[in-house]
Amino acid sequence: MGPDRGALHDTALLRDAIEALVGAGGEVHRAEPGPNAPGSTVAVEVSPPGGGIGSIRTAMEALGLVKLPRGGRQWVGYDHDSGRWVELRVAGDPDRRWPVPRRIRGIGVALMGADGAGKSTVAAAVAEGFHLPVRSVYMGLHQEGSRRRRSPVPGLGLAAAIGRQWGRWARGLGHRLRGRLVLFDRYTYDALLPSDRPLSHARRLRRMLLARACPRPDLVVVLDAPAGTLFARAGEHDLELLERHRQGLLALARRLPRTVIVDAAQAPDAVARDVIAAIWRAYCRRSAA
Repeated sequence: MGPDRGALHDTALLRDAIEALVGAGGEVHRAEPGPNAPGSTVAVEVSPPGGGIGSIRTAMEALGLVKLPRGGRQWVGYDHDSGRWVELRVAGDPDRRWPVPRRIRGIGVALMGADGAGKSTVAAAVAEGFHLPVRSVYMGLHQEGSRRRRSPVPGLGLAAAIGRQWGRWARGLGHRLRGRLVLFDRYTYDALLPSDRPLSHARRLRRMLLARACPRPDLVVVLDAPAGTLFARAGEHDLELLERHRQGLLALARRLPRTVIVDAAQAPDAVARDVIAAIWRAYCRRSAA
């Protein structure tokens, strides 16, 4: 389900963009496919050459199209209904100096969900279908917790766990600084989910500190599905445990800022489209900030 650039796609977003550009004073014509003009590119000739730039920018950003770093005159948007990308190339008077977009960092997205929600499937679809390069970084805590040995020095184990999480987060930051999308497989927020066993005050404090060990991601995506669906897919745990985990995730999603809940009981393609659209909206907000 990767980006299809083999032919011009008459998507709703493309039609809306053309209408907005014409309303902003642009004269639109479609470019022929070529090495410098991918098949899904629409070339836009702005008239009059000396005006209309601000109106065009406003119209494009209102539709969710943004200029990519080093993209020059190229605007990119994602059409949710078709699952396709729309690329517009704005061509103006060659003597007019068009503003060059500043370098926009990539964004970090935490992907969370109970076992069977389809995190791996969604991550693979996003990696294949997103317009930016994608890297994955594992940020889960459950392996750390199961392998942890009690340290003879109080607090040393917690410090080591936080250090590991910071190392993973820093690796993601390096990718973001290169303009990539970073998918965090799980996040430190896992520590806020309900525990399967009673917790002492010390363990509650430890989990609270782990949950806040790293900066907030730009977006949290929670994949949600009924416990019966989760069990049918994963075949692990029991329905009661899966439902408790699910409700814990939903409660967490209501508390966390910049969080979207995606219905993971849909067909895989529909889930991927919802997730990609949510990530793209977050990227557009970052670019406009």
